[in-house]
Amino acid sequence: MAQQYRELAQKHFLAATNEVVMRLDTATGDVVWKQHIPGASGYLVTLLTDLDRVYVGTAGRVACLDAKSGDVIWCTDVDKLDEPVSLALDPRPPGVHLIASSAGMLFGLDGESGALLWHDGLSGMGYHPVCLRVEGGIVAQPRTRRVKSGDSTTTQVLESEQEES
Repeated sequence: MAQQYRELAQKHFLAATNEVVMRLDTATGDVVWKQHIPGASGYLVTLLTDLDRVYVGTAGRVACLDAKSGDVIWCTDVDKLDEPVSLALDPRPPGVHLIASSAGMLFGLDGESGALLWHDGLSGMGYHPVCLRVEGGIVAQPRTRRVKSGDSTTTQVLESEQEES
């Protein structure tokens, strides 16, 4: 599978900002497809991809796109999901599960339909970023920093890594 990812990465890359996800040609920079995430809020977008799908996490919403066409397969509103969002794809039976986390909350979604299966507020743990790892899965874990300027504070994504566990 790692070889298939490398071959795909040599041809295309994904970019996301301001609630829009794009697949671009690596050689030319041409946009292959561009998709707005309906109903998304916030500006920080987390991407996780396997060979067939692109999973998108943003404040209040998780979506699944077809990796080749960019078509929306499903979108799910997830109350209390804040940015930045960490995503983990657990391919182990039974079925494919997507785990989303932010601000001390965990959410389990069905990877095929987007149905919310469970949530856990991690009672007593506070509202901090949650690090995810799934054995045999794929994880997208944004690293951020808070920048204060005068009376305003913004969150900047330093990098978002995706790795196979």
